[in-house]
Amino acid sequence: MNTWEIEDLKKLDDLEFNKELQNVISFNLANNELSTIPDSIGNLIHLQQLDIRNNELGQLPDSIGNLIHLQQLDIRNNELGQLPDSIGNLIHLQQLDIEDNWLNQLPESIGNLIELEILNVNLNRLTLLPENIGNIKKMRSLYIESNELTLLPVSIGGLQNLEQLFTSSNRLSQIPESICNLTNLQMLDIKDNELTQLPKHIGKLRKLKKLDIGNNELSELPESITNLTHLQMLDIGYNELSELPESITNLTNLQELYIENNQLTHYLKV
Repeated sequence: MNTWEIEDLKKLDDLEFNKELQNVISFNLANNELSTIPDSIGNLIHLQQLDIRNNELGQLPDSIGNLIHLQQLDIRNNELGQLPDSIGNLIHLQQLDIEDNWLNQLPESIGNLIELEILNVNLNRLTLLPENIGNIKKMRSLYIESNELTLLPVSIGGLQNLEQLFTSSNRLSQIPESICNLTNLQMLDIKDNELTQLPKHIGKLRKLKKLDIGNNELSELPESITNLTHLQMLDIGYNELSELPESITNLTNLQELYIENNQLTHYLKV
């Protein structure tokens, strides 16, 4: 048996994952009413995919750290207030989806997930990210929307393979200058925050195709923004801009430009 799927369950208390199931590589427990997962899940040592989204889980057992071959873990839409430190043992994990839980922090051990490419922690209660998140060098997509973040760690600049960064709907008042080191970034979404300025050297993000900084408190844009010559979409609507850099017309690949609800007093010369 390589794949196991269970539906219409309310508890697993009496179910032991024993040697007979050790060859299971994909386990789907999604869309049930589970409030706990037994410690014995740690016996499924060959598991590569675990889907326990859309349940009522308040915690994960420490034994989940025994699943060292796990590549995909989906725990969206539960009631998790924290993750066990043992999650840092999942050194082959490539995708971790924790969207729509009650997390207010991530364990420091998450920095051990050196194979992680996609991390989704949207719709939680995070107030900060661990500094060692910058250790996850293979990260390509980071989703941290709809939390309570007031700042991003400087180490985020170490995610050199990052292609997509979604940080909308937080409480960010500034972005660290180190974000300008993300030279492979193609999508940057920082809308619906409290930004009063952008990093001075944001123009270093020369692969950027989409930049959404709408609905912030920006009164000016750095001149270097006009170096983003691959930019196709720029949303700077709902800010406090009274003028735009004259050289913004250098963005010759721009297909979409949103500048509504600012304080502009004259048109762009195009």
